[in-house]
Amino acid sequence: TFFSQVLSCEHLEEELGERFLWHGTCKESSELIAVDGFSLLLSDADRRKRFGRGIYFAENLDKSLAYADEQDGVCFVLLCRVACGRTLVTTALEDHTADARALAEGRDSVLADLADFELPREFVALRQEQAYPEYIVELARDRDAATGSAASLR
Repeated sequence: TFFSQVLSCEHLEEELGERFLWHGTCKESSELIAVDGFSLLLSDADRRKRFGRGIYFAENLDKSLAYADEQDGVCFVLLCRVACGRTLVTTALEDHTADARALAEGRDSVLADLADFELPREFVALRQEQAYPEYIVELARDRDAATGSAASLR
């Protein structure tokens, strides 16, 4: 698998709840994040996110690719080291106040466990210092000549 060939999980800090997670974005943002780190911008729009304000990650690459802007047939995702720490678990499809509840309970992140909906888990880091981009991954999409739709990643 990709992880066993390229990454070693031996150095992840278990007591910090560290894990490798994906973050989908565009080329420009991936480069900015790689240089400057993640940034939480304060805005009212953050309250409308599914699980509140934070930086969103997924274990599932396909989930993160849904948020990756395609440019000239190429998508960009970040493979990040994320210190999830103590998590607040929610099983709701949407829980706009999960971030506020997590902070009030002294938690570091939100874990949206969406197994009941047959959806991949999502992680929300509540502070930008919790996430470190390890790799920018550039993925080219193969195109189905007949339909023009993205058929698979290569």
